[in-house]
Amino acid sequence: MAKEFSVGQVVEHSTYGLGTISAIDADRTTIDFESHGTKKFVTSIVKLTASDKVLQTRTRRRVSRKPKLKATA
Repeated sequence: MAKEFSVGQVVEHSTYGLGTISAIDADRTTIDFESHGTKKFVTSIVKLTASDKVLQTRTRRRVSRKPKLKATA
């Protein structure tokens, strides 16, 4: 990786698209991609480009649950 990146920075990968760096050290870089989830890369060989695009925040889906039935004696 030629450039230095930081945690929280938005980057673009040729295969996975836009993502946010969630962890980085000398050996591994972890990126959370919009539509591909979290991926880990070898820091020294991953090819990334910095992006100024704004990612949409993910919202969790609400799970509807059936109401529990009361036990009858």
